[in-house]
Amino acid sequence: MEGNAIIITQGYLDTPRAKTAHGLIRDTSKYKILAVVDHLHAGKDAGEVVDGKGRGIPVFENLQTFLNTSAEEAQFCLGGCSRKGGTHS
Repeated sequence: MEGNAIIITQGYLDTPRAKTAHGLIRDTSKYKILAVVDHLHAGKDAGEVVDGKGRGIPVFENLQTFLNTSAEEAQFCLGGCSRKGGTHS
């Protein structure tokens, strides 16, 4: 395991554009996911938003709220969304 991480989805957590976030929330051995930052789903469990299964991963309105309230420190901040179609420019 590389360390603790948060995922940024900024309003896309419940959409197909957040497929990277969905995979990390469902299962990753590389990171311990501490939280997701998504203003539209703040206060919810990320797993419940993604597929209805609670995973104990809280969703925060913004990064500052996470930093002010989390007991654990994140070493990584991961972008959880991809461009439409998953293409790169």
